[in-house]
Amino acid sequence: SKINDPSLKEIIDEQIEISNCVIKTSKTLFNSLHPSMLDELGLEAAIKWYAKTKLKLTDIKLRFRTNIIIDSATTSKEISLGLFRIFQEALTNILQHAKATIISVELNKSNDNLLMQIKDNGFGFDVGKVDTLHHHGILGLRERSLAIGGEFTIDSAVGKGTTLKIKVLI
Repeated sequence: SKINDPSLKEIIDEQIEISNCVIKTSKTLFNSLHPSMLDELGLEAAIKWYAKTKLKLTDIKLRFRTNIIIDSATTSKEISLGLFRIFQEALTNILQHAKATIISVELNKSNDNLLMQIKDNGFGFDVGKVDTLHHHGILGLRERSLAIGGEFTIDSAVGKGTTLKIKVLI
């Protein structure tokens, strides 16, 4: 308010606007990496929130099913975060490549295992022909699964969609 030079005031206002944008973007990025919702409300709510934000400008429908209440008593923070990041990566891959209209996510407990299944009705692909040296999505999903002690499987065929399964001992 003490600046009298209009051109200098315009530059300062522009810098303030840029700074506010950087702060907002940083908060969004941090929340997408580890949303506070994951700790506060659990894996199910975090997955639904993330899907809603990513799918809001698309016609893709999300179907979510579970046979348990997924909270900190069910899974450790490490497993919840790992499964959330796997979902993020899978959703990114679906949005970039699959041309799907429906994504189904299932989280089910069976004995001492938690199974997350992510299925889309997109184009699908020949799993045997994926070049993991240049396309890191599937490799990243497998590594994230192994990092939380899980097993990772992928089933896909051209024209048949794709199904990812992550099985974790809880």
